[in-house]
Amino acid sequence: MKILIVAHSPYDGGAERALSNLVDLLLPRHTVEVLFPRAAGISIDHFQRQGIACHVLPMYSALPYFAASALHHAAIDFDAIAESLRPNKYDLVLSNTLVVLHGGLLAHKLSLPHISYLHEVLTPEDLQPYGLSSSAYLALIEAQSNHILCCSEFVRNTLTQKNKSSVLPPHRFSPALPQPIPAAERNEAWSILVIGQKSLRKNVHFSLVVAEALRMRGRHIEVNLIGAENNGSSLLTKHLELYPEVRVNLRPPTPDPFDLDIHSKRITLLCSKVEPFGLTIAESLQRGIPVIASRSGGPNELLGDDYLYDVDDVVQCVARIERVMDNPASACQAARDTYHTLQQHHAPEQLTGVLEHALQSAVQDKLARHTVANAALDIIEDTARHASAFENLVSITKLVDNLSIASHASSFVLSQAEVTRLIEREKTCPGAAFADDIKRFNVVPFGSSPEARQLLMNGTGLALNAIARLGVAENVQISGFIYLALRSWLAARSSAHGSPSRGLVIGDPLGAEAIRLAHTGYTIDYLCDAASIREQWVNANIQTALIANPNLKVACVAGMANNYDFVVCLEEIQFAADIPAFVHRLSEIIKPGGLLLLSDDCASNNPGAPLMPHGNRRYVTSLPLLALPYFDIVDTNPNPFGKPYALRRRYVTGDLAADVCKSLDKWIAPYSFD
Repeated sequence: MKILIVAHSPYDGGAERALSNLVDLLLPRHTVEVLFPRAAGISIDHFQRQGIACHVLPMYSALPYFAASALHHAAIDFDAIAESLRPNKYDLVLSNTLVVLHGGLLAHKLSLPHISYLHEVLTPEDLQPYGLSSSAYLALIEAQSNHILCCSEFVRNTLTQKNKSSVLPPHRFSPALPQPIPAAERNEAWSILVIGQKSLRKNVHFSLVVAEALRMRGRHIEVNLIGAENNGSSLLTKHLELYPEVRVNLRPPTPDPFDLDIHSKRITLLCSKVEPFGLTIAESLQRGIPVIASRSGGPNELLGDDYLYDVDDVVQCVARIERVMDNPASACQAARDTYHTLQQHHAPEQLTGVLEHALQSAVQDKLARHTVANAALDIIEDTARHASAFENLVSITKLVDNLSIASHASSFVLSQAEVTRLIEREKTCPGAAFADDIKRFNVVPFGSSPEARQLLMNGTGLALNAIARLGVAENVQISGFIYLALRSWLAARSSAHGSPSRGLVIGDPLGAEAIRLAHTGYTIDYLCDAASIREQWVNANIQTALIANPNLKVACVAGMANNYDFVVCLEEIQFAADIPAFVHRLSEIIKPGGLLLLSDDCASNNPGAPLMPHGNRRYVTSLPLLALPYFDIVDTNPNPFGKPYALRRRYVTGDLAADVCKSLDKWIAPYSFD
């Protein structure tokens, strides 16, 4: 076969080494070409030295920011790219880890079988997708894969269609290698090797707690942290301040983390919360270096129980390490014996057999379902259509006309030319139009007053700013996230309660999100004071959209009804006189299992911030906590963060204290400092 491999990175790391091992298994029987997201890197150099053709396609990783990825994918002309690749006459596409969507799309366009090679697990600390549930993402991968290779049984067990998957370890299990430094005497110093990115999932800061415990028990310990900075780096810095007595060497990532100038006996410590395989375990055992690892998935398949400890269990971890320290020669020999057993279990001919079976299974599956549409393509195109729907239905010219006409009902009439001029000023000086409103309505910023309420309903500054910001990247991503969240989290209710269809939109100065959601097929109420200037211009925008799409079901309403399937409340709650009471009221109008997409601007410098009552600043970043009595936190948009949060209405309200603890443990604990 001639195989196109879609690689997620041209650099050096565990996933890249896994890809190199995969290519080595393929080459004796097949021709391979590799598609990279960038034009330079260690992996590209490596493959080119082997005579492998390398291509470039700028790609955005599918995880964890799925909404941003979908919008990025929508801008790529996959038809043109497929046509440029078609003359190469590939037989199969194989996608590596975080770019499985790209490979699946290209395979679909080229009408070729597609294999996904997974060596990741979807965890909140690392790769849980934003804007899509983990189960929905995995279903997407399974739908567009004719076969799935998994790096371990642990990863394979996350799939629902295990019948079209198999396990291919990312390590080749080639012959054992000598230890870089011979084992020293029992009473000499020991070096703990912690290898990998300083991520929350890798949990590397736990090694300092363990090292300090060992030091206080009289052990001579140093820690070598080898790897790149990541989202756990700040947590590690705090631990370094807490445990200054432990000698710690911070070392950059290196192609061979074992080839370091370390003159002491070595133990590799793996601290991960979740570990798909544990490549450093196999590489350490290969050199006869003892390994102590957390029971975090993949390590359970490589090590015996005497070398495993429960995640974050200091007592178990210290006990396992001290057993090695007390019997170094025996531990090193046990490491070699373990590696020899793994080597026999994963012999080259067996790995080749697994790979050949995967290739043939993918071809047969493709033949069996050659007319099946690509699920990823549907969701990408649907997300892009939703994000651009308002601009496609209501032009800038009509927005200008509608705002000008609405202003005639106020004491401050704007001509079309004046609206256009103010929009251009707003682009270069954000908030200028809102500052005009503050003067016009005689509003005292940061105070609660009737004048402030009148400004919100009858001023034009927020609308002018919203028009000026149409198409801004973060606004487009917010719309994409909202669409995906509704599609993903409400889908679970459709089988039992019918397809969710009715929603309420609060905030949204132009009615843009209300129109986008109506265009998607929902029935939408837009909450707004009757006979206000805002109601007039939003209604004018709705009428304009209805001309382009008469099937829209959207209307302005003066009050909230009950039993909505979902509510979208964007940058409006901060104006409430009583925010906790407002959240409670939202919980009353949403059906159990329904979704609340909620964001605030309590800490923002946006034009509307001066209307937020000063006392509401105490609720900055607190929306998820205020919602906990009534909602479960299911997702959040990370960019911009918390815009919005996705909150699911509980079917039954349980014990508040227990609910708070559960939610905090799931969503905040991974990012907190213990």
